[in-house]
Amino acid sequence: MGFCGGYQLIAMAHGASLGPMRRLKEGEEDPHPDFAPGYFKEWGFTPVRILKADPLFDGLGEEPVFFEAHYWEVKEAPPAFEVLASTDACRIQAIKRIGKPVYGTQFHPEHYTEEHPDGRQLLANFFKVAGILR
Repeated sequence: MGFCGGYQLIAMAHGASLGPMRRLKEGEEDPHPDFAPGYFKEWGFTPVRILKADPLFDGLGEEPVFFEAHYWEVKEAPPAFEVLASTDACRIQAIKRIGKPVYGTQFHPEHYTEEHPDGRQLLANFFKVAGILR
């Protein structure tokens, strides 16, 4: 399982292209101007739409909230991977290798809080899929 840059490396290693989401539009506020100035970013806790049911998302509902901190994205899912989740700003938020427990998320499930606990549930779900937890 890879998160953010680790997810992007998994996708790139399997043939996907990556790049910045887009430049900021005139007058658009930059949520983190010290990081990649001039580029649009997803930053902070953000609802993510589940597109396909998967054990990774068990118990999370249709739009769990995860922490985002990125301006690059995977442009197309690599061959033999399926897209599991999306946001309006970033079409590919989670991928899975078809038939194997290889996952990647653009968001950061490891960064969760009491107010936003969905990342913790996703990690527990992955540990179950991987056979680490029962």
